[in-house]
Amino acid sequence: MHDILVVGNVNADWVFRLDAPIRTGLETTGEDLGLRAGGAAANAASALAVADNRVRLVGFIGSDETGDRLLDLMAADGRPWDTSGIVRLPGPTPACLILIDPNGERVIIGTHRNATPPRWPAVSVEGIACAYVASRWGAPDELVAPLKAAGVPIVSQWRPGYTVRDAEVLVVSEDEVPRDAVADPWRALQGAGLAAEWLVVTRGARGATATDGSVRLHCPAVPAAVVDTTGAGDAFAAGLVHGLARRWPMAACLRLGTEWGARAVAHLGSTFPKTGEDIGRYPDIAPVTQEG
Repeated sequence: MHDILVVGNVNADWVFRLDAPIRTGLETTGEDLGLRAGGAAANAASALAVADNRVRLVGFIGSDETGDRLLDLMAADGRPWDTSGIVRLPGPTPACLILIDPNGERVIIGTHRNATPPRWPAVSVEGIACAYVASRWGAPDELVAPLKAAGVPIVSQWRPGYTVRDAEVLVVSEDEVPRDAVADPWRALQGAGLAAEWLVVTRGARGATATDGSVRLHCPAVPAAVVDTTGAGDAFAAGLVHGLARRWPMAACLRLGTEWGARAVAHLGSTFPKTGEDIGRYPDIAPVTQEG
């Protein structure tokens, strides 16, 4: 069992399952699925907890009734995750409206664009094997510096405002690669002064790739019946974190990420499905190919 620190977004997801895809100018109907826990950090933490890791989740929710309900939901969920690092802030809990169409694709509408950056709590890095940072406020030096000093690998999203500049691994959806970086994301990453050892790009049904500037790994997608794509990218990132915490090679981390992403899309929910299987085992890396 490994200790993993997950820092970032913990949201209240208000979910509607649509009867038909959204189309401009047309009305559709849907089913209100109510409130569920979500946010990039909570989603990733939920997967890591299922895989028998000790997860410390650090994030922020509001001091409102929605925040109360969110904490109750997370406590009742029964996962072995430590949510004592979730800080209550004055005001409303960050929320997202999630619209899921019949094909399992989702539209996410955040209601937190004007949220004030919070003051992060003091976090102990003792015993941490890997850290995942997925925060709309980024991560302060006082959090990153102790992790770096302790030799803890950091996985971060590559998104404006989110990125830990000296994270060992940056992960990004193909759809969110900056427009001027599409032709050569690795060179663009270096040109932006980012010091990642690996850049991982998720490509949906075409799997995922990883490069360190010298070699390029490709892992095909794991087939899955798509029910709800919410949280799939977070589950993929959690698979990377799980492997890095154990110092697995990138090929194994990449394969596990695709396996967890497939499990996530086949499940209705933002957080990762519970399972009695050993989902954290070392994966079969035969499907992963290498170039360069």
